[in-house]
Amino acid sequence: MLLFGGINEVNGDPLRYKVEGGTVAVIGCDENASGELVIPSTYEEKPVTSIGAVLGVGAFKGCSGLTSVTIPDSVIKIGDRTFLGCSGLTSVTIPDSVTTIGAYTFSHCRSLTSVTIPDSVTSIENGAFSRCSSLTSITFEGNVPTLGIDVFVGVSGNAKIFINPGATGFGETFGGLPVIILKKLKINTFSKSDSPFSLSFETKSESTYKIEASHDLKQWREIGEVQGTGSSVKFTDWREALFQKQYYRVKMVE
Repeated sequence: MLLFGGINEVNGDPLRYKVEGGTVAVIGCDENASGELVIPSTYEEKPVTSIGAVLGVGAFKGCSGLTSVTIPDSVIKIGDRTFLGCSGLTSVTIPDSVTTIGAYTFSHCRSLTSVTIPDSVTSIENGAFSRCSSLTSITFEGNVPTLGIDVFVGVSGNAKIFINPGATGFGETFGGLPVIILKKLKINTFSKSDSPFSLSFETKSESTYKIEASHDLKQWREIGEVQGTGSSVKFTDWREALFQKQYYRVKMVE
């Protein structure tokens, strides 16, 4: 079931909004919403700039039926307790516009396995990812942000922090988790045809590589996974032809 948070949605908009001057905050959601949810970038022709809370209750708190949430790049702040207790959430898109991830934002999201923090994020507040018991991979695309207390307490015992070469401010551990510097991948060949797209790259044995695609370089979606062999491997995107430009990237996650 795919839910779009827009005022013209045929099945009804599950979201609740608060208009503040020239901007809009998402302040609530129907707890019965399920499946994939796409938050709109505008409401009543005003930009949606934050996902907030009312009287301390997160906008999506307890929406256990949600499995995926796409956040538009108009959003600057994800407020406190936004997705607290969304136990079915496996995927969330944090756009490159977000600067702050509020306290306990993803706390108790037990199905969340990985998250990518864009380089725009400068602050992650207390307990933001606490008790995410399946969370094993946290990738930071930029330099170290300001970190609150207990941000990663109660995550998987195998959880690791992944950073890019040259990222500053990280030590051997960050937030109590080991830090691993991602290696630059050697891309051997890639196709120039529209469909199917394929590429080959050098891999490290016993490592896992995720292939992601995007049409705007802001919101990335995983489309495949490859196990390292210690030599070159090939990946082909067998999805049906897409009617828009696609970008691809490869990330080693373990």
